[in-house]
Amino acid sequence: MTATRVTMGRPPPQPSRAGCGASAHSRRIAQRFGNQALEHLLRARLAPAMLQRAPEGDSAEAETQPASDREQILEALRQGHGALFVARLKAVADDMRSRLEADADFLDKLRRALTPMSFWIARSFLHYGEARPSYVADLRAAVRAPNMNRVKDLLRAFSQLRTELPGTREMLERELAGRPAGRDEVLAVFDQQVTASGERDEEVKFVRYGVASRREDPTKLDTRSPVANYTVERTASELRVIVRIHLFNKRTGETYYLPDEKHKVWIYGIENRWNGKFVADNATTVLNIVFVPVFTDVDAHHNIAVVDDEPEGFTSHANAWWLEAGGLVIAHEFGHLLGLPDEYALPGSAAEVPASAGLSPQETAASTVEGIEGKPRPYQPGGYREPGLMGGKFGEPHDVKARHVIPTVEWYNAHLKPEDEADYSVKRAA
Repeated sequence: MTATRVTMGRPPPQPSRAGCGASAHSRRIAQRFGNQALEHLLRARLAPAMLQRAPEGDSAEAETQPASDREQILEALRQGHGALFVARLKAVADDMRSRLEADADFLDKLRRALTPMSFWIARSFLHYGEARPSYVADLRAAVRAPNMNRVKDLLRAFSQLRTELPGTREMLERELAGRPAGRDEVLAVFDQQVTASGERDEEVKFVRYGVASRREDPTKLDTRSPVANYTVERTASELRVIVRIHLFNKRTGETYYLPDEKHKVWIYGIENRWNGKFVADNATTVLNIVFVPVFTDVDAHHNIAVVDDEPEGFTSHANAWWLEAGGLVIAHEFGHLLGLPDEYALPGSAAEVPASAGLSPQETAASTVEGIEGKPRPYQPGGYREPGLMGGKFGEPHDVKARHVIPTVEWYNAHLKPEDEADYSVKRAA
């Protein structure tokens, strides 16, 4: 079944505390925005002299009525009391939060007193209240690092940062002012208009023989059914393939926060092999095909178990990734999230695939040597291996092939492409 929808944000589940290492602990603190963490963050550049107390009106009335939320927040800011400032922001009722968001004078006072990042975080409290999505903290961490690639991934993956949360562009422009080249690239991604967006959610079948080294029967064909689930977005220059991945601890079921170095290895492993290789071209328009993997607990396309208690030799697969797996392995597993089959232990011909496997002609072609190479090979136990990311041997090139990208572009042609445009094909990037 194939579904197309516009992806909208929704409040995320509260992440559980299940990471490993000091960096994972730091990320949990940042994501949950505890009072102490924000007190430290908002302590910088408080400027009491810049904040003028609003007129209090009749003194008798002022003595009998409690101070407004607005004045309580500004008073905490004047005092330089970060924890109290945060507490009062968090305590504002929903109807008052929207009024404060529209209060230009109030926002100007915050802007002049706080750093660009602290001002943006304060605005996120006003906008979301207690239901702030974790991508707010993720963007803050990426900007502070700074990790420009991570910033661009988050902006592509979460349209809410571009269209819903006020002040994001202002924060990026001011915080990244000292890095003009990276800032300009970030702002270019922020400013690109998405002209089409849809979600592919489709089960895909393939077959392969058992692998003897895994104690599988090399004479038996197994049927696998990965789910191709991702968002496709079109801009003037990009065809974005956004895959939001929720990692959880296989032992406990709790959200798993990767250590920073492992996060870098896995994301780089995916993006280095999948990006910059192909474009979508219809002889009139050329679109860069950009794969955007993001580990998040918000609107996840896939839930992947992280296995952190198995000895060396654990084999990662589409639904469970070994913590010690390298970037190459994760790039291969990422292909399964796109609905791609393994390209090892393949049948030599379509004749080896029984009708009972239930494969379509396209699925049969994708999981046989005959379909990939155009000519059959004779049966052999254990099947055949095709070169490339989805099947190549260790020590051989593991590059993404055009056939790995074609299904996504064909899906775009069928579901999102404007009717007055010619179909796009996959070509090597210049």
